[in-house]
Amino acid sequence: MFNIGIIGLGHISEKHIVAIQNNSELCLTGGYDIDMDKARTWCKTHNTNMYDSLDRIIQENDILVVLTPHHTHSSIVKEIVLKNKWCICEKPLCIKASEFDGFEKDNKVFVIFQNRYNKAIIEAKNKIESDVLGKINFMQLNTLWYRNMDYYIKSDWRGKVDTEGGILYNQGIHSIDVALYLLNANFSDCKILSAEKYNYHPGLINTESVVKFVMHVKGVLVDMFVTTEFATSNYENSLLVSGTKSSIKISGNHLNKVVYPENVIFDDTNDIYGASHIENYRQILQYIKDGKGNPVFFSEGLDRIKLIENIYNVCINKRS
Repeated sequence: MFNIGIIGLGHISEKHIVAIQNNSELCLTGGYDIDMDKARTWCKTHNTNMYDSLDRIIQENDILVVLTPHHTHSSIVKEIVLKNKWCICEKPLCIKASEFDGFEKDNKVFVIFQNRYNKAIIEAKNKIESDVLGKINFMQLNTLWYRNMDYYIKSDWRGKVDTEGGILYNQGIHSIDVALYLLNANFSDCKILSAEKYNYHPGLINTESVVKFVMHVKGVLVDMFVTTEFATSNYENSLLVSGTKSSIKISGNHLNKVVYPENVIFDDTNDIYGASHIENYRQILQYIKDGKGNPVFFSEGLDRIKLIENIYNVCINKRS
């Protein structure tokens, strides 16, 4: 049995609690948040302990889960690893890759990219690797979501370049990870052909609400569109992979439905985070136990940050 504690007790923590509760070898000991009132309410709701310091929660657990605002991730992750504990970090691992210059303990840190464990994505991966689709020619990914102004007002770190980073760090990073995962690629395989971003709420946020970019990845043309401007509600998160023999399209609000060439719904939850946190945790725990799991390691999490930085560098040169 592994003791596990949660650092940062916002909305996403609910998904992690479900994943912890569905892994019988994990024992949730409690949570910590710099907002003590939030921490008291959260710990009472979940009938668990409230830690009064970051140092204490790290010292008293085997595994720590980092769910704090983006700009705080790297310092907390490094503190956890310095004390030789396992770390599970929500995406993004950091905002600037340079935050981890000189950091070497890759195998103690895991990053949450739950969408690659979706059954629909596994189906696409199998079709690509078994040559059912033939040579892959192009890939198109769309994230068409809605975020109202309350989303930014309630959490003042959102919508700011220094603390959130931008929507590619927040909403778009999952599609970026899925694209590279399916193509067995990393950021050095990606050549950015074009990238544009738009901010339709300059008085409220200084990041952006729309990003579109196109890149070549190992000879595959990858087109991606990410927005939080879809009217009134989240619409879809979709992936189209086209090959010389066949194609596959995955849709749904969290990449959970194969809609071409057949129609298959793999889970029916209406949650944009999907149901794959449980499998993500299972793979992490398997690796911790015997080194045989298939989690997302620190190196892949950092790789996605390097690509996002490259995309934004091109965006800055195009239009802001």
